[in-house]
Amino acid sequence: ISGEMLKTAWRGNFRRLLALNRDIMLRSLLLQLCFGAITVLGARLGSDIIAVNAVLMTLLTFTAYALDGFAYAVEAHSGQAYGARDGSQLLDVWRAACRQSGIVALLFSVVYLLAGEHIIALLTSLTQIQQLADRYLIWQVILPVVGVWCYLLDGMFIGATRATEMRNSMAVAAAGFALTLLTLPWLGNHALWLALTVFLALRGLSLAAIWRRHWRNGTWFAAT
Repeated sequence: ISGEMLKTAWRGNFRRLLALNRDIMLRSLLLQLCFGAITVLGARLGSDIIAVNAVLMTLLTFTAYALDGFAYAVEAHSGQAYGARDGSQLLDVWRAACRQSGIVALLFSVVYLLAGEHIIALLTSLTQIQQLADRYLIWQVILPVVGVWCYLLDGMFIGATRATEMRNSMAVAAAGFALTLLTLPWLGNHALWLALTVFLALRGLSLAAIWRRHWRNGTWFAAT
C-alpha cells in the first residue's frame, strides 16, 4: 500500500463524511423549521392555543420517544446488514420492526382515544386548557399510526448512510407541510396538526418509495 493510495482514500472518505454531515444538517434544519412553524403560527392564534399545543406536543413526544427506540434498533441492524450486503437479514429486521412498532403505535392511539382526556388533565390543571385540548386530541390518536413508518424508515436509511435521499424526502415532506398550512385561515389550529400529519405521512411515503425502487432494481447495496 503506497502513501499516495492512503492519501487518496483518506480524501475520498473525508469528502463523503462532509457530504453526509451536510445532508443530515439540512434534513434536521427542515425538520426544526416545520416544528418551529407550529409554534410561531400557533402563537398567532392566541395564548390558549400555545398552551394547548404545548400539552399536545408532550403527548407527541411520549409517542416519538417510544417509537424512536425501534428506529434506533433498525438503524443498528440495517447498518450491519448493509455492511454485510445481506438482503435476507435486512428484510427480517424490517418485518420484525414493523410488527412490533406497529403494535406499539396502535396501543398509543388506543390509549389516547380512551384515556387522552385524563392524561391531559394530569398535564394541566387549567380547565379551559383541558377543554380546548380535548378538541384537538383526535390528532394524537392519528399521529402514532401515521408517523411510525417514517421513524422506522429513517433508521433504515441512516443505517445505510443514505443521507441524500433522507434530505430529499424531508424536502418533499416540508413542501407538503407548507402547502397544508394554506388551510390555516379556515381550519385554525386543526390546520397545524393536519400539516404535521401530512408532514409525517409524506416522509414515510417518500422514503418507502425510494426504498422500494432500490430494492426492485437491486441497487440498495450499491455504494452511496
